[in-house]
Amino acid sequence: MNRYFVRRERCPACNNRQHTTLCDVSYVESPLRDYLQSLYSEVGPGVEFKFLEGAHYNLVECTACGLIYQAEVPGDIVMHKLYTEWLNPEIIKRNAGQRQIKQGLFMAMEIARAIQYTRKVPAQVKFLDFGMGWGNWCLVAKAFGCDVYGLELGEDNLNHARTLGIKEVSLNDLTRYRFDVINAEQVFEHLAQPLETLKTLSSVLVDGGIIRINVPQSRDFKRRLKIWDWQASLTQDHKNSLNDGAPLQHINVFIGRSMIAMGKAAGMTAIEAHNLNPVTRRVSPLGAVKSMFWNYLKTQLPGISARRKLERLSRTTNQFFVKV
Repeated sequence: MNRYFVRRERCPACNNRQHTTLCDVSYVESPLRDYLQSLYSEVGPGVEFKFLEGAHYNLVECTACGLIYQAEVPGDIVMHKLYTEWLNPEIIKRNAGQRQIKQGLFMAMEIARAIQYTRKVPAQVKFLDFGMGWGNWCLVAKAFGCDVYGLELGEDNLNHARTLGIKEVSLNDLTRYRFDVINAEQVFEHLAQPLETLKTLSSVLVDGGIIRINVPQSRDFKRRLKIWDWQASLTQDHKNSLNDGAPLQHINVFIGRSMIAMGKAAGMTAIEAHNLNPVTRRVSPLGAVKSMFWNYLKTQLPGISARRKLERLSRTTNQFFVKV
C-alpha cells in the first residue's frame, strides 16, 4: 500500500471488523484519475498524483451498522496537501459565501431547536461549532446570544473567524471546556476516526448536553456506485453523482442506522429532531387530534412506539445526540 495512506481495519463508526468489499480501484487509473484531475483543477492547482501511486479507492461496507467507508485513507502528509494546497481556501471561501436564504433559515431553526432542548436562555448556552469552516453557524448562534466557540484546523479559516469575533478552541485545549451544544455540520464524513472523535466531544458536554451531526444523505449510494459515472459527479446534484463517497474527502458514507450505532458506541442516545420544540409550529385541528391519538397509543404500546421511532431516526443523517 502507498506509504502516504493508512488502512482502517475496523469500522470507524461501530468498531466491527467484518465488512464486504464494494470496489477496489487505483487512484491513478481512469476514470478516477480523470475525475480527480477535473475536480481539483476547478478548486485549486490540481492533484499531485505521485502521492497517490499505489493507493486504492477501496470502499467497504460494515456488516453490522451499514457504514460504507474508504478502507485506505490519506495520512497526515496527503491530508495536509489536500486541505491546504489542492483545495484553494479562497475558492472554497467564495463558494461558501454564496449561500441562499433558505440555508440561513435552516441554520437558525436547527440552532433554535438545540438551544430550546437545553432549557436555558441563549445567553447561558455555551455553543461549539466543531469544524466551523468560515464561521457561518457560529454567527447564527451569536445572533441568538449564545457564548460561541469554534474549532477549525485551517489557518485561513481561523484568521477569518478572528475577524468575526469568534472565540477559537484548539483540539489540545478542548478538554478544558464544557459545552451545552456542539454542532458538526458536514464534518464527520471527512474524519478518519469518527467514533473516537464523538467520544471526545461527548466528554466535553455538560450532562444532558446535545450534539448535532449532519452528513450527506446517502440512501441510494450503492445504486449510484453500480452505475460508476464519475462525470456525473462533476455536476451539481446529478442523480448519479458519487460525491457522497468522494475519493480522499468523503471517506465515510453514513446512513441513519450507522449514525445511531456510532452514537450508541459513544454512550449517547439519538433523539428525534422534531421533538426539540421548534419555535413555531402550526398544527391544524385534525393534526392536533392525530397527535393526541398517537400520544395515547405510545403509552399503550411502548414497543411499537420504540420501533417506529428507530425507523424514523434511521431514515435521516441529520442526527441529534444527547449525553445521558
